[in-house]
Amino acid sequence: MGMKVTVDRFLERAAPHRTVSPAPPPEKDERRLSAVKVRLQGPRGRSNPEWVVWTEARKVAWESGTATVAYRAPEVALPFQVRLLRFNSDKYPGSSMAATYESWVRVDDPERGVSEHHISMNHPLHYRGYIFFQASFVEGEPMMSIFSVARSPGLPLVYVGVGLISMGVLWMFYLKPMLARRDAARALLAHKERESRHEAPSADAARGRPGAAEPASSGA
Repeated sequence: MGMKVTVDRFLERAAPHRTVSPAPPPEKDERRLSAVKVRLQGPRGRSNPEWVVWTEARKVAWESGTATVAYRAPEVALPFQVRLLRFNSDKYPGSSMAATYESWVRVDDPERGVSEHHISMNHPLHYRGYIFFQASFVEGEPMMSIFSVARSPGLPLVYVGVGLISMGVLWMFYLKPMLARRDAARALLAHKERESRHEAPSADAARGRPGAAEPASSGA
């Protein structure tokens, strides 16, 4: 075949070793993940150090067995169950890129019963203080819909703050100038009334004052 294989080094007993090294800041579209170096320790010794990358789970040999170590966001149990009923994805014409994707889910809540909801990219589901965002999906059999879940117990306070800011903007740019113009018009009207009252007695006094005596004419 015209190809030659050369063995540079042969190890009779070898064990794979994984290393993780720091990387420079990412480029425009390049992705970087964080990693932690862990070691398990128990009464009978400790394990070899292992690197675990973000969102990854690794099995680490420890004492007489293995342990699974994961580095990811903490998991929180929801007080209800969410089940995917149907998923739909529309693509751009002539392209394999998804234009929009949406899910129909059923919520089984021991306190509120069963209800069905629609979740799309711009319409998350707000339920009992939790917000379900349509984050992504995985094509295949079966189709997988991925949600991003957030909890905002202080959301009513946010709404109150938005209302106060809106009232402040309304007062500053609309109500306050309108009241200022009204007060200015009232002050101008009062000033004109004072001037008219001041001029009226002067005119009456001028009409009631006797005129100067005309000079007497002498006859020829």
